[in-house]
Amino acid sequence: MSDSTRAPGRGPLLRAGLAISHGHLMTSDGNAFSPVRGPDGQFRDILDVADAVTPQYDGLYITDLDGRRKGEPQLDYLQELARDADVWLDAGVRVADEAIDGLVTGARRVVLSTATLSSARDLRRAWKMSTEIVFEIVVALDGSVLAIDSDWGGHPPSEVAASARAVGIDTILYTPRAPTVDWGLVRILAAVGPTWVGGGYRPVEAASLADSAAVGAVYHLPAELLIGSAAVPPEEGEVSQ
Repeated sequence: MSDSTRAPGRGPLLRAGLAISHGHLMTSDGNAFSPVRGPDGQFRDILDVADAVTPQYDGLYITDLDGRRKGEPQLDYLQELARDADVWLDAGVRVADEAIDGLVTGARRVVLSTATLSSARDLRRAWKMSTEIVFEIVVALDGSVLAIDSDWGGHPPSEVAASARAVGIDTILYTPRAPTVDWGLVRILAAVGPTWVGGGYRPVEAASLADSAAVGAVYHLPAELLIGSAAVPPEEGEVSQ
């Protein structure tokens, strides 16, 4: 199944977001990450959780915190995760060559983000080396793009998306830093090409996601689902407590 189009008759797709650091499954309270422990106090095994999650979703979105923080991706774990699942990998790519390193793990696609990529030139270089790229546009609280490169930083998201699509990028991931999704912006981005929603997307927003014509969303699984053994997504329209 292509991750650039909707599955016939199914509506938007949903990827399960998992974070990993030093071999541990991590969860965030919105400010900091901490390891996930089960009711017995033991660390939840990332591979066990991934096995439980994979059948319930349309793929995994793996955030490698060690890659993002120190440029040291956890290659062994990533290879295991990609063995049995369709993985998008976010390891904080800074330069074009690091994108290829991510794909070598077996990930289906690697995420290049305005928040970490050194330059627009590196996006063009990475695209020439591989088309298996998702371009993440991180949007600040003021509605402009959060980026290192001046070609992107402070510019409107639609303008940055257009420049990326001109390079050849076929999939945009919109990630708001605001606590709510700007669904009007999602509709604008999705009208031009395949667009996904990241950030704090919640299943209660399923109707808005469908109305926006986005391909799908990344649902970063909350701690209560990660602690359980099944990690089954909540019903549409419900918010996990």
